[in-house]
Amino acid sequence: PVFLTPGASHDTYNLSFMNHFHERDDELWCEGVNLRALAGECGTPLYVYSHATLERHFAAFDGAFAGVPHLTCYAVKANSNIAVLGLLAGWGAGMDVVSGGELFRALRAGTDPQKIVYAGVGKTAPEISDALRAGILMFNVESVEELADALAGRPEWILLDNMPLDWLRRCVELCAGRCKLEASGGVT
Repeated sequence: PVFLTPGASHDTYNLSFMNHFHERDDELWCEGVNLRALAGECGTPLYVYSHATLERHFAAFDGAFAGVPHLTCYAVKANSNIAVLGLLAGWGAGMDVVSGGELFRALRAGTDPQKIVYAGVGKTAPEISDALRAGILMFNVESVEELADALAGRPEWILLDNMPLDWLRRCVELCAGRCKLEASGGVT
């Protein structure tokens, strides 16, 4: 959120990176809507998102990878507002989730399950089972125990992240021919 002090200038808040927020007559506006008037009507705190700004920034980021096969995933923990997630999903974004609640919100927002990556430490067996039933793209596995729980549900793709070499070896043995396997981060 941007908090304005009466009489503060555009330079004070450097709103230039948020292209569709601007000052007019000492008031902050978003896409033609006077935010002071909106706050008066709706009350505060009030969170305002610019559809045009979100779309422009997503297109710029995603477009930077246009020549490379990729999936741009939004970290749901950054903002789990279902309307925002729905916009991003509509533009083709995938979602990076770290909990069952975030998975629920991503699916509720209309995200294609094959565009959901499940990261995060300490995933429970029921969370892993729910994600596999939903048909997510990939798990980021943090331990041998998480891998065993994930393999019980026959995932297509597992990402092994930051684990000791002996764990990594055990994970490779467990996966042998059962799913696509990729290593990421450091091996200790």
